[in-house]
Amino acid sequence: MIPQKLTIQGLYSYQSKQTIDFTRLVESQLFGIFGTVGSGKSTILEAIAFAIYGQTERLNQQDSRNYNMMNLKSDRLLIDFECINGRSEHWRFVVEGKRNSKQFDKVNTFSRRAFRKDVDGKWEAVEEPNPDEIIGLSYDNFRRTIIIPQGKFQEFLQLGPTDRTRMLKEIFSLNRFEFSAQTAALISKEKGLAENLRGQLKPHESLDETAIAGQEALVTELQAAVRAAAEDLETLRKEQARMEAIAEKARERDALKVRLNELEAQRAETEARAEQLKSYERCVRVFELPVNTAEDLRQELKKKTEKLEGLQRDSQRLEGKLREVETELAEVRPEYEQRDARQQRADELGRILNIKEIETGLQQKSAALKKKQDEAVGLASKAEQEEQALTGVKAKLSALEENEPDRGRLADIKNWFDQRASLESALNNERKEAQKSQEQLRDKDASFQRGKDKVKAQLGLDLGEAGTPEAVLEQLRSHETALKAARTEAEHRRHELAVRVKLEDFAGELEDGKACPLCGALHHPAPLHGESADQLAKIEAELSAQDRRLAEIGKFVEGFLDLSGKLENSAANYQEKLRRVQAAEEKLRAHADIFVWPDFDSADRSTLDAAVKAADAHDREIKGLRKTRDAAEKKLREMQDQVKAVEEEVRTLQGRVTQDEADMRAAIKELKQLQWPDFGLVPSSEIEQERDKLTALIEKIAQRFTKLEENRQRFAKELDVLSGKLNEVETDLKAKTEDSERAEETLRKLVLEKGYPKLQAVQDILAQKLDTEKVREAIEAFRNTFSTVQSNLEKLETELKGQDFDAAAFDALKEHVRAKEEALNKQREDLGAAQRELERLRDNLIEKHNLEARLKISEERLGNLDTLRKLFSKSGFVEYISTVYLRQLCEAANRRFYKLTRQQLRLELAGDNKFEVRDFLNEGRLRSVKTLSGGQTFQASLCLALALAESVQSRNKSRQNFFFLDEGFGSLDRESLQTVFETLKSLRQESRVVGIISHVEELQQEIDVFLKITNDAEQGSSVKGSWEVT
Repeated sequence: MIPQKLTIQGLYSYQSKQTIDFTRLVESQLFGIFGTVGSGKSTILEAIAFAIYGQTERLNQQDSRNYNMMNLKSDRLLIDFECINGRSEHWRFVVEGKRNSKQFDKVNTFSRRAFRKDVDGKWEAVEEPNPDEIIGLSYDNFRRTIIIPQGKFQEFLQLGPTDRTRMLKEIFSLNRFEFSAQTAALISKEKGLAENLRGQLKPHESLDETAIAGQEALVTELQAAVRAAAEDLETLRKEQARMEAIAEKARERDALKVRLNELEAQRAETEARAEQLKSYERCVRVFELPVNTAEDLRQELKKKTEKLEGLQRDSQRLEGKLREVETELAEVRPEYEQRDARQQRADELGRILNIKEIETGLQQKSAALKKKQDEAVGLASKAEQEEQALTGVKAKLSALEENEPDRGRLADIKNWFDQRASLESALNNERKEAQKSQEQLRDKDASFQRGKDKVKAQLGLDLGEAGTPEAVLEQLRSHETALKAARTEAEHRRHELAVRVKLEDFAGELEDGKACPLCGALHHPAPLHGESADQLAKIEAELSAQDRRLAEIGKFVEGFLDLSGKLENSAANYQEKLRRVQAAEEKLRAHADIFVWPDFDSADRSTLDAAVKAADAHDREIKGLRKTRDAAEKKLREMQDQVKAVEEEVRTLQGRVTQDEADMRAAIKELKQLQWPDFGLVPSSEIEQERDKLTALIEKIAQRFTKLEENRQRFAKELDVLSGKLNEVETDLKAKTEDSERAEETLRKLVLEKGYPKLQAVQDILAQKLDTEKVREAIEAFRNTFSTVQSNLEKLETELKGQDFDAAAFDALKEHVRAKEEALNKQREDLGAAQRELERLRDNLIEKHNLEARLKISEERLGNLDTLRKLFSKSGFVEYISTVYLRQLCEAANRRFYKLTRQQLRLELAGDNKFEVRDFLNEGRLRSVKTLSGGQTFQASLCLALALAESVQSRNKSRQNFFFLDEGFGSLDRESLQTVFETLKSLRQESRVVGIISHVEELQQEIDVFLKITNDAEQGSSVKGSWEVT
């Protein structure tokens, strides 16, 4: 959270409105808020916290908070705070309140509003904002990590291990590390995965390296065949390319011959053009300049002659116009000289029209004045009646406002009931969860009993005394051990009986006189007789029954092992649910203890609902009266504005009447030729008609005379200019005629001198207008092309000498190459198929190895998951993580604490999560943090607070970290104070904004950017920036 702007008015010692713009403070990263004790420094932090959360440590609702927070000289309280949260959202929190005008110690409930700036930069109201979600911290943790009030630094250091762990769980959401249920799900999922892998391995059981080796040999054989075929094909392609090159050169030679013949046909014409170019260039060198000079003189002489003739015609025309203008001007002059007398009469006729117009307007304005005076009297009477009605409405409204219900108190009570309902709902949910967990535990117990009954039914074992799966497993394993011992004995007996049965078979085959196969005797007086075969069959049947019984015992052992884990998890889960139920019940009891409104019944919400309903009705009545008052005030203002407007119109009309009367008298005095009484009854239209005729006649004569005079002067001037031009052109024409004759004579002599028959021949040559460069380039290009074609032809004939192109052999070669390419493609296809088969076998073998490896990993993972199941049991891992977080905070704090104590002290965490201090001045021995001095305790608390703030703001991904330090620093010596200051300044490099509130002079001298707070006995607290302090 980065503060942007704070406005305070009427809060504690702040009487008048004070606005703090944090922009410059935040930009400096390290700034101070300085002032004497009691000046109002800490109020700035309290205003920020109260604006956001609506809570304050100093007062609660039972302390008449609203009254005590408001300045005793103020009737209004305002807190307007703007900030940017960790998500770069721009928020504004506004708190307003006012004092009851009739009852000084009654301050109505403060109104609270929140706004968020939208993409267009406009403030958008937010209903029921959640400050914990907006800022990312609860109120308590906000005071522990962002704005730390006086004396609160030691709180985190001195909390007990249980409370400190609970705080860390809340701040860092450590309950997200409760993975017991997830682990059980992963174990079930992993077992399914292992069975799936075993199923996928079955199709690859016969695959081994031998099959791959055989396929590799086939691929090697096919690769050798492809290489041999490719080499043969390459040889044939080279021969094909050689023959194609010969054929190409032959075609090029034939084309060059054709081109050379074409050029030979154009050669004579090109040489003729070269001679023509030579003759043209020689003629241009000699005659182009003289011919052009003579021609230019002829054209210029022609132009001069034409110009002279034109000037002579213009001179004759102007002389005629001038005579006409002078004749007409003599006719108009007498009329023009009478214009002044006519103009005076026209002017006085206009004044008489103006007098008549003033007279008419005066009559109309007098009538309007009488009407407006009557209207003003009526409006004033109505406004007085409306004002009396408004006074009654205001009196009724004031009485209602004096008895306005305490909305803040009702809101607190409503909040208490809402919280109780929420707590009751949470308790019911926890009880349901506990009941569900108990039912699950009972189901597991029932499964346990059914398992015991099944053991008794199938194995005949009575497990009545075994109350746990572990006891059952112990008896099953004991029985299994005894059964295995009995089977070993039976196996031994089976072996002895099998030998005896074999001997009995030999004895049955003995005959006197025949040798015994074992001892060789011929006489057999007492051969072996018995029933060993029957006994052997019984023993083998007994062994089969024992094997079946051992298999059944193995299945039961596996089932009870699984049931043991489930029972343990269910029992732990049930205990955790019971603990949550107890915690919810405790919260509900604690909530009931804070009900402090004796005029309401905590067991009956209807009294609150009735009070709220009455308050709503009261508010609606006030709202209606305010609406009526506002409408009446508006109507009264409108009526008063109408009265003022009408009175202003009366004054305006009165002034206009007086002015018109004065204007009329002044206009009559100005008449000289005419008399006003002579025209009093004459219609204005006749007077206006006479005046307009005179004006038109005067203007017409003046315009005609002026135009004629202007034309006369213009024609005379133009005639003078034209006469000068005529003289100039005549002189120039004579000189140009002489120059032209000399140039013609010089050109005729030059033509005869250069051997041309006459001038026309030279002019014909020059008329060709050849582009000499282009013609010369074309001739040169032709000659170069001819030479190049001839040279290339000779070169190709030399290269092809002795080389003939056989088209039939070339076609046969191409067919041979095509056949070879097809055969090679077929071999490559066979090779590709063999390689793909080899790749498939290799992939299958790799897949087999991968599946085997994955199966091994899955089996190892099952073992690890079982370890995790034990680790996460009973929230052990969450406790461990909280210890890790605490150790990280301790290490982060030591980076500053170790330096602040000049490498003498370090914070360490004991086994029970209590803080201890390692003292390097005493052989690094550990001692309790309670043995630290006051200054050392402050240093340790400061470092832990900074570390905690860094961790929280890093978790919230704030662009810029903000930390407000409200501490006097009076317990530190100068050197420690300097060390603290250097530490705070170093935080700038960590993009952290640090604000320090203190009265210590040394800090004020070290910090350049600060706010200075002063408290005047009359004016209250005021704020000035360091840039404003002179």
